[in-house]
Amino acid sequence: MKDTKNAIIMAVNTFDNPFNEDDKDELINLAKACNIQVDGMIVQNLDRINKDTYVGPGKVEEVMLLANELEVDFIITNADVSARVIRNFDKLTDQIILDRNMLILEIFSERAKSKSAQLQVEIAKINYELPRLVGSSEHLGRQAGSTGGGLANRGLGETKLELERRDLNRKLSQYRKDLKALEVQQNIQKQQRDKNAVFRVSLVGYTNAGKSTIMNQVLAKSDNDNTVFVKDMLFATLDTFTRNIRIDSIPEFLLSDTIGFINNLHHTLIDAFKSTLSEVRDSDLLLHIIDSSNPDYLKHKSITEKTLKEIGAQDIPIIEVYNKADLAKEPALYPNSISINAYNPEDIDILLDIIKQRILKHYSKLTLHVPYDQSQILNTLFASNMTKILDQDETGYTLEVYVANDHAKQFKKYIKHFN
Repeated sequence: MKDTKNAIIMAVNTFDNPFNEDDKDELINLAKACNIQVDGMIVQNLDRINKDTYVGPGKVEEVMLLANELEVDFIITNADVSARVIRNFDKLTDQIILDRNMLILEIFSERAKSKSAQLQVEIAKINYELPRLVGSSEHLGRQAGSTGGGLANRGLGETKLELERRDLNRKLSQYRKDLKALEVQQNIQKQQRDKNAVFRVSLVGYTNAGKSTIMNQVLAKSDNDNTVFVKDMLFATLDTFTRNIRIDSIPEFLLSDTIGFINNLHHTLIDAFKSTLSEVRDSDLLLHIIDSSNPDYLKHKSITEKTLKEIGAQDIPIIEVYNKADLAKEPALYPNSISINAYNPEDIDILLDIIKQRILKHYSKLTLHVPYDQSQILNTLFASNMTKILDQDETGYTLEVYVANDHAKQFKKYIKHFN
C-alpha cells in the first residue's frame, strides 16, 4: 500500500493479553510501517475479548462514532479477530477491520525480497486467511490478502466464497511444493558450508534492536561493501543475509543478519519462518542484540529467548549484546554480556575480539613444515589470514597456522609442534 491511510485502534486489555504503553507504541509503529497513521484509540478493560464484536456491545457505538468522526479507513485491533467479528463489523461500517497479525503480514508481503521469503509469506498469509474467510461481504478482498491488491483492494462476494477457498488451498499446496524444492537447494549449500567448517555467527534479537547496523559496522571493518539495509522501523529486513568476514588476526567467519522477533507472533508466521531462521539453528555462536535504551528491553529479551526455543536454537552458545548504551538510562550489567554503541568503532573492536576468542576455542594452533611441492595444501593455508610464515629452507615453509579442530587431522603429517 503506497498512499498513507488513517485508522483508529480498538484495543481490549485482558489479564491474558494486556495492552500497555509498549504494546500501544508497537501497534502504532506496525501501522506506520504499513503507511497507516493512527488518529485515535479506544481501549476497554474486559475479562475476555467479546466473541461477537471484539469490544463489549456498549463500546461498539463509541468505536463507530469515533471512526466516522475521524473519517478513517481502518479499525485496528490489538489481537486476532475472528470471521464472526469481521462479519459483524462489515454490517456496521465501511471501515476495514485489521488485526495486529494482518499488519505484520502486510509488512512481510511488501518487504520479502528472496524467493524463499516470498513463498513463506504467501503460505503464512493463506494459513491466516482461511479461518477468516467470510461470505457476507467483500472483506477478504479488502484486507491484506494473498489474492493481491493489499489492504485497499476490494472485490470478493459471498457467491465466490467456496471458489476462493479452493483457490487458496490450491495455491497453498503449490507454494509448499516450491518452498520444499528451495529448501533442498539450501540444504545442499548448507552441506557445502559444513564441509568448509567455517565458523558461523548469527545476529538475533527483537525487531529494531540494531542488528543490521552492527552487521554493517563489522562489514566496514572487514572492507566488505556488501552491506545490508538499515532503517529505523519494525521489520526493516525479512531475509537472512550472510556475509563472509575477513579481518586481520581473526579467523574467517560467516556473519548472518536475521529477521527481528516480536511479541505474540502468530504460529503460522513462526512455522513459515523456520526455514528463514535456519541460519540461526545452524550457528556456532549467537549474538543476542538488545536495545538497552528501550524501557521494555527485558521483556524483549525474554521474547527472543522464547522464540529461539521455539525454533530449536536454545542450546547454541550465546552472548548478549546490549546495544544503544549511549541512550540507555543506566548500563545493562549482566553475566556473559557486553554493552556497546554500534556506531562506536572501538566498541565494535571489543565485540570482534570476543567473537575471536570464541572462534579460537574451536581452532588448534599448529606449527607445520610443508614442502614446496604440496601446492594444494599451501594454497589452502595461504588463503587463511591466520597463517604466518616462520621460516623457509630448501625443502619448504615452516608455518604457524590456526586450523579448525575438525580439519586439523588432515595436516597431521606436516606438524612440527602442537599447542
